[in-house]
Amino acid sequence: MPRQMKHPAVIADHVAKVHGCELKPFLHCCTQFGPTEVHHPLCGNANRIDATWNLVSVCQRAHRWCEANKTAGLVLCWHQIAERWDMDWDAMEAFWRQSPRARIEMVADDAGSRWQLIAKAMLRRYFDAP
Repeated sequence: MPRQMKHPAVIADHVAKVHGCELKPFLHCCTQFGPTEVHHPLCGNANRIDATWNLVSVCQRAHRWCEANKTAGLVLCWHQIAERWDMDWDAMEAFWRQSPRARIEMVADDAGSRWQLIAKAMLRRYFDAP
């Protein structure tokens, strides 16, 4: 059964706090402070939650990139959420019923990935991996 947990106040708070495309430094996708949309990294099968650990401000181009590059998009979004101190790994895993670490490891193991170094750094920083 699909789960949608909508919290308009959380979205409004995010929009007030985060300005511009958060993925611009990595994707070089826009003029950093142009119009943005709120992206929910975890949203498949209508499983979507409005929580600070599941919201990223992105331009349209970055939004399309995230949707076309699911795993790398997740990791890059999670990196940005963690960098702004809004990540709650335990809450995400409980809601998602999957391990975020496993997705990050997939990107860290992909030798051809532009995001491999970010994923490896995340494993060391947040999951005590060597």
